[in-house]
Amino acid sequence: ALVQSISANGQFAANIYQHQYWLKEVLAKTHWPLTKVGPVFQWAYSMYSEKYKSISALPNGASIALLNDPANTAQALWLLDRAGKITFKPGTTPWYATTSDIATNPDNYHFVFIDYGDGPRVLPDVDAVIAYNMQFIGAGISQKYKIYAPPAPRAFAGQLVVSTKYLHDPQVRKLIKVFLDPRVQPYLRATQNPGLKDQLMPVSPNNN
Repeated sequence: ALVQSISANGQFAANIYQHQYWLKEVLAKTHWPLTKVGPVFQWAYSMYSEKYKSISALPNGASIALLNDPANTAQALWLLDRAGKITFKPGTTPWYATTSDIATNPDNYHFVFIDYGDGPRVLPDVDAVIAYNMQFIGAGISQKYKIYAPPAPRAFAGQLVVSTKYLHDPQVRKLIKVFLDPRVQPYLRATQNPGLKDQLMPVSPNNN
């Protein structure tokens, strides 16, 4: 939210990091004059465990830590739904899902809610954590503990967001052109840059 605040107050013309649902939560509370322009990359979002080698190895009653903001709780639950580990009630919109939208939880998972960034800290204390890869990479957690990593849904792609008053500024229009350049996606797919690999991925073609 700090970067969004700086953009809204005019210190920066734009920022690029949040997905549209996180941005929606922030704007609903602050009413900052910001405009999302389009998706640029996909945050890699995975399940990590120090105790089990795969998602199928998680035991009945496993404790799974989820980020506690509504958008990222939904993203984690959708990951479990797509893995076939839970199902949603009919009519549920996955990117707004909460635990009350769970229809079946056959393995009786127990959900623990944690603050953003706490995934690496709580990893030894739970059976699994679902969060952004960058949090674990930044904390020096080995990627061998990443046990499930499906492609991220396009709905949660990182957005280029512009302070609305600068939206038609010529320099900002150049910035938008650069970030939405079609060469960006192949670069993200092939890069070996350690600051990007396994953290920023090309935008998914659909919401599956």
